[in-house]
Amino acid sequence: MTLGEGEFNVRRVQVESLDQFRIMAQRPVEAYVLLGDGMAHGSKRIQYQHNRNGRHWWMYDYVGNSERYYTEQQFASSTNVVEAIGKAALYVELDPDS
Repeated sequence: MTLGEGEFNVRRVQVESLDQFRIMAQRPVEAYVLLGDGMAHGSKRIQYQHNRNGRHWWMYDYVGNSERYYTEQQFASSTNVVEAIGKAALYVELDPDS
């Protein structure tokens, strides 16, 4: 099944930059890296937070059933999210009703 099939109230949006993703992820969002055939590779719930201690990311990985907090530098170097944005392969699901 490709992303979005059978889900009528959910809109899939391509993430075009890290700045855009910071705005989208101020609340937890469902994020997917899509392969060329449109199949999701990796499903994560991600949230961004900026406070006096800096920029931080929280990520829950559904495949590994694990969660982790990252500084922004760790997020860029230890995950495939920033690379996926650069390859136009990162998408989030947005619920227009929320």
